[in-house]
Amino acid sequence: MSGAYTSGSGLEELRKVIKDAFSLFQKADDTIDDGDVGVVMRYLGQFPSEDDLQNDLMSLQDAASDGRVSYDNFEVLFFDFLH
Repeated sequence: MSGAYTSGSGLEELRKVIKDAFSLFQKADDTIDDGDVGVVMRYLGQFPSEDDLQNDLMSLQDAASDGRVSYDNFEVLFFDFLH
């Protein structure tokens, strides 16, 4: 997935695909449950291990997140897995 989506309009297309997938699980507060992060990642063709997800989620969440992940944090996680 990463080759065609590194810059320009390809990057914008990928961001739209990510946002669309995220919105399938999005709650009223524009977040997803941390348990859905792996599901959305797999839907997008990325297959991180559960250990990787747990480690990365810990770094993305703040104390007030209450087990939820924002779109911005999800996008960071997704692009980290592409590299």
